[in-house]
Amino acid sequence: MITGCVFNHVGYVALQVQHMRVDVETSSCLSAGQTVCDVYGHSRLPVNVIVARSIDQAAFWRLMHDALTAADAVSPVNISGEALLLSASDL
Repeated sequence: MITGCVFNHVGYVALQVQHMRVDVETSSCLSAGQTVCDVYGHSRLPVNVIVARSIDQAAFWRLMHDALTAADAVSPVNISGEALLLSASDL
């Protein structure tokens, strides 16, 4: 497995990802729209997607909280200039 994510800052810590072939079934009347992931690499087609396989929930939410707190501190929407988010200990 490869560690990384589309969330540039958050993902490298919080997600475990895997490159794999992914297609959406479009020709079957029984499974139209089903997403098919070649988890075991049996397809001869090239990989085309990075799929998140697991997440470290605590790390993800800690990083999200930190990012939102930093954004809140400089946001022009925050008229009073005071942080509007709860502290991490309030979560």
